[in-house]
Amino acid sequence: MKRIVLVFVSFFLMNGLQAQSADTADVYSDVDEKILSYVDEMPEPPYDVSAKIAELLKYPDEAIKKKLEGKVFVKFVVDEEGNIKKVRAKRRANKILAKAAVEAVSQLPKWIPGEQDGVPVKVYFTLPVSFKLK
Repeated sequence: MKRIVLVFVSFFLMNGLQAQSADTADVYSDVDEKILSYVDEMPEPPYDVSAKIAELLKYPDEAIKKKLEGKVFVKFVVDEEGNIKKVRAKRRANKILAKAAVEAVSQLPKWIPGEQDGVPVKVYFTLPVSFKLK
């Protein structure tokens, strides 16, 4: 019997995980660079991110065999040019699933960069990826 694998990607721009009030904007120092967590114009993909993740994501065979499911929160930086950088699993359901989610997000094409005061800046972004076997 053929297994059907479902992968769900929830994409939040304004009212999801990234939404914070402008009064609580955080600036993080990452060695010699500033990366913001909230900006006037948040980064956004010029494509359907859910469809792209579903296309890029490979449900690991080991996870299927072990019947592993869950949600992985993938945190990354969208730089001033829209490149996806510094991808990592922030919160994970399982190490195997986290690795697959990070690999898929790392392959995403460029986004429209975030802007602060009309200037492109580096911005942290978190994307939840859910794994569900059916």
